Amino acid sequence: MQSMGMIKHLSVPQLSRKAKALRGGFLIVCDSSERDTLERALLEGGLFAGTCSNGKQALNMLRTMAFGGVLCDLSKHRTEAMKLLKEVRTNFPEVAFVMITSPKGVREGILASIAGASGYVVKPLDRDAILASVNRALDRKHLDLRLETFFTKREVIW
Repeated sequence: MQSMGMIKHLSVPQLSRKAKALRGGFLIVCDSSERDTLERALLEGGLFAGTCSNGKQALNMLRTMAFGGVLCDLSKHRTEAMKLLKEVRTNFPEVAFVMITSPKGVREGILASIAGASGYVVKPLDRDAILASVNRALDRKHLDLRLETFFTKREVIW
C-alpha cells in the first residue's frame, strides 16, 4: 500500500495513428468550385479539418497531420482521384475515404468502393448527403479498428 505522501506518476500512452485518425476531421481534396459547399457542410457537422486541390498536396498533408478521412472531388482528374485512393489505402488504411462523383459517374463511385473507398456521394452536393456519407465512413472505419483490435487480442489468447 502506498503512503499518502508518495504519489506514483503514471505516463499517458501516446495515441496510435489509428486512434488519432478517428478523432480527426476530414481533408477536402477538391479541384472544383464546389469546395466552399463541401467546407461549409463539414464545418456545420464539426468534421472540417483542411482543404487542398490535388492528390500530391493531400498525401503531404496526410503525412504531417491526423485526419479522420478524405473527401475527394477531383472530378476533372478522375485518374488522379483513383491513384489517391490507392495511396491512401496503402499508406493510411485507418483513414476513411469518400469519393464524390457526378450523376453520370455512379459507376466510378461503385468502382471506388470496390477499390477501398469507404463511400461515395453523387452530385449535386447536398449538405445532408455529404454529412451522412462522411459519418457512415467514419463509423465503418471505427468498426474496422474495433474488429482489428478484437481479433488481435483474440489471437494472443488463442
